[in-house]
Formats: sequence, structure tokens, C-alpha cells
Amino acid sequence: MTYGLYTASRPVDAARAPVRLADGDLELLVYPELGARIGRLLRHLPDGASFDYLVPLHTAGFDAARWPRAGCFAMLPFTNRFSGNAFNWRGWPVRVADVQAAGFLHGWGLRRAWSVVQSSASHCTMTLQVAASSEWPWYYEAFLTISLDPEGVNFALAVVNRSPEPMPAGLGFHPHFPLYGGVQARVEACARWLAGERSHGLPEHRETLAAPLRFEAAAGRAEDTGSPLGAAPTWFCETALCDNELVYAAEGRRIRITSEEARYTVVHAPPAGQYLCIEPSSHLAGRFDAQSDIALPNQPLTLSMRIEAR
Repeated sequence: MTYGLYTASRPVDAARAPVRLADGDLELLVYPELGARIGRLLRHLPDGASFDYLVPLHTAGFDAARWPRAGCFAMLPFTNRFSGNAFNWRGWPVRVADVQAAGFLHGWGLRRAWSVVQSSASHCTMTLQVAASSEWPWYYEAFLTISLDPEGVNFALAVVNRSPEPMPAGLGFHPHFPLYGGVQARVEACARWLAGERSHGLPEHRETLAAPLRFEAAAGRAEDTGSPLGAAPTWFCETALCDNELVYAAEGRRIRITSEEARYTVVHAPPAGQYLCIEPSSHLAGRFDAQSDIALPNQPLTLSMRIEAR
């Protein structure tokens, strides 16, 4: 893929009509103007009904500052948040939002309108440009390609640093999966990071795991069935193989979430929520590794994800 220059995107101001992709009986709706969000991923069934693999996104009254927990979006140029909305990069501080602001989540990709540069019946490529600012003193471009097939959907995300200096960078995907009557989950993880008393919910202590995490989730609860998950709604999982599965036994459906590049998978299951998030990510939440979490000038940093929808 060539990562060229395109017209800069503008901040989200209103809902727009989605781009519709379809292949076989699988359909996907993406809203470029709403942070390149996937609004629906559904399969049309022979009896005229349909099955939603993601929590449907309702766009009426959409507010990018209070984004609904639905659909799927890309996280860039970082995932999750930083303590105090700030971090140090090679000896100098970067503040991504006011220290008094609520935890600034998942970067700017979900808060901006993207531009469609190529589309077909089952394929769409979008791009985003973000100028350097006091919150992020690097200029970068992002590219998101979505390719649908009868068995699922492939996502390819790239960030290209257009500044002359190396840029800290992290990528991720944030799908929201419905719970319906209950879901059984398996998350491949070689370790998980736990929050500490003073880490404000961010990972601090590493715990080695001998087996995948397995748990059940339903509306308002998430229960361990094989590994000690604890009571926290979020688990930061380190993985050598990002290969995860959700099983909806009552509905006879199954979802597989894989990523070739992801080194971490965040599992988010709010205690009173109606959804479960399995988030392939390139870096550990709340920090950057100055050696590995880096985008050199004009060299793309990439992350892929596949959702098999059975």
C-alpha cells in the first residue's frame, strides 16, 4: 500500500450516511465522519432476521466527546490513557489533555472525521491527517483499510509519522461485542498486568499466566471459569499470539478475534455493562517503550485485526 498525502480531515460535527459493504449475507456499515467507526457488522439469516456481531451504533445526536460504547473504532496514536493525561518521552513531558480533564481515552482517531479515498462493494480505505499541536507535537497520517468477505472482516491500520523526529506511537482496535443471553470467552495471554494502589487503574504489576483466560459474561456480570480474573472490569493481557474467541451458545454463533502484530489484548467488561470489549493493541496502556513503541519519520507503523463472524 502507498501512504500518500490527502486532504486533511475536519473535526466531527454531525452524523453522515454510512458506507455500506456487503459480501454474501454479511454486511458492514462504516461511518467515516464519525471517527471511521464501524456502526454495524451483521449477518442476514434465511428467515429474514439478522444477527449483530457488534453492538449497533446509534448515530442520532452523536457527540464525539461522549462517544457511545458501540460498534468498533481504531485507537491512535495511543491506546487507553495516561495517568494525569501526560507521559514522558525521551526526557521531556507530553500532555495530551488538561490534567483536570477526565482520562483522555484512545487518542484522536475516534474524534475526527476521516476521508474515503477508495471503496468498492466489499472494500473501503480511509485516511486521516492530524497536524502537530501542543497536545501532540508531531504531524502524522493514518490509514484504515476494511475488507469484508463472507466469513468475516479484515482491518489494516497504519500510522505514518510525517514529522522529522521520531514519534511515540501505539495502535489498537476497540470492538464492542454484545452479551445477549451470555457469552463464553477465551483470551490467549502469557501474562496480565494488574493495577496497583497508586496506578489509577493503569497496569503496574506483571503476572505470568500458564493458561488462556477463560470467563463468562452476561449483562451486569463477568465471571471467571478457569483463571483468576479478579473483580476489576479491565484486564491488560500480554500475548505472544493474539487469538481470542467468543461463543454465543444460545444463539449458535461464534466470533474469533485475531491480530498478527498485537502484543497486548485489553479485556473490558463493565460490571453493569451490556457489552464486552476485546481490544488488540500494540503497546501497554499508560506507557510507551522508547525502543519499540516508535514511528520513525515516513515509515508506517501497522496493526491488523480480523473478526471471523460465524
